[in-house]
Amino acid sequence: MWLITISTLSIIAFPLIVLEYYFTRERITLEDAGKAEDLEKQQPTGRQQLKAIFSDKYCLIIFAYFAINLVAAQLKNTSLVYYCNYVLGTYNDGYTQSLVSILGGLPMGIGLFAVWPIAKKFGKKNTTVAGFILMAVGSLICFIAPKSLPIVLGGQFIKNIGALPSAYIFMALFADVLDHLEWKHHFRCDGMAMSVYSIITTVAAGVATGVLNLGLSLSGYVAPVFDAATGVTTGVVQSAATQNVITIFFVGLEAVTGLVCAVLLHSLDVEKVIEKEQEEILQRKSTEAVC
Repeated sequence: MWLITISTLSIIAFPLIVLEYYFTRERITLEDAGKAEDLEKQQPTGRQQLKAIFSDKYCLIIFAYFAINLVAAQLKNTSLVYYCNYVLGTYNDGYTQSLVSILGGLPMGIGLFAVWPIAKKFGKKNTTVAGFILMAVGSLICFIAPKSLPIVLGGQFIKNIGALPSAYIFMALFADVLDHLEWKHHFRCDGMAMSVYSIITTVAAGVATGVLNLGLSLSGYVAPVFDAATGVTTGVVQSAATQNVITIFFVGLEAVTGLVCAVLLHSLDVEKVIEKEQEEILQRKSTEAVC
C-alpha cells in the first residue's frame, strides 16, 4: 500500500513538474534580453542545467538538507493525530491535539519579526544551523518523556522556535545558491532547480505517508472500532511497539535529522562569496550590454 501511494503521487506530479520547467522563464535574463530571438539563443539546454545543478556542491547540500528536513517534517505532521490519540492523550479527548498544535503555531508568529534581525547579524546559514540544534534539543526533551503533557508542550515550544530559521530563511539561502550557479556557469537554472525542488516536495509526502503506514502495520496497529448501533467510534489501546513507532516519528526523528541538517548546512558557506560573485555577475552583464 505504501509503495502504491509513493508511485501514485510521483506519477501525478511528474507532468506538472515538466510543465513548470518548460513554462518558467528566468526573470533576470528576460530583463536583460532585448529580443525574443536573443533570449532563445541564451537559453541553456535541460541537460546543461541538470549538469550545472548536480555538479555543484552548494546545490547538492541544499537539496539534501531540504529532502531530509521535509521527510522528517511530513512524518511528524502525519503522525500527530496518532501521537495525541494513543501516546500523549486518549482517543479524541478534545484538547491534547489542540494544545500541541497551538504550541506549534505560536512561535511562527513570533519568528516573523525575530528571525531576520538575527540572520542579518549572525548570517543566514549560522542562524539556521543554530535553529536545527535547538530543534534537536526540543525533540530530545519530548522523546525523554513522551507521555508527559507539560514536558512535551515545553519541548514542542523549544523545537518549533528552532524550526523558525528553516521556515523563513531557506528560500533566501536557495536564492544565494542560484546566484552562485549563474556566476559559475554564466546562465541561470531557476526553472530546473525549482522543478527539482517540486519533485522533492511531492515525493517526500509520499515517502512519509508510506513509511508511517509501514511502521504502523509492522508494529501491529489496531484501527478504531465503529459501533453502528450507537454511531460512536472507540479508539483501541495500542501495543507498546506501536506507541514506540508513533513516538519515534513524532518526537524522536527530528532529534536526529535536526543534527544531520545542522552538519550539512555547516558546509554551506555560499554567503562568504556571494556578494563578490553578484558583483562579478553585474560587471559581466554591463560588459555584455556595451558589446
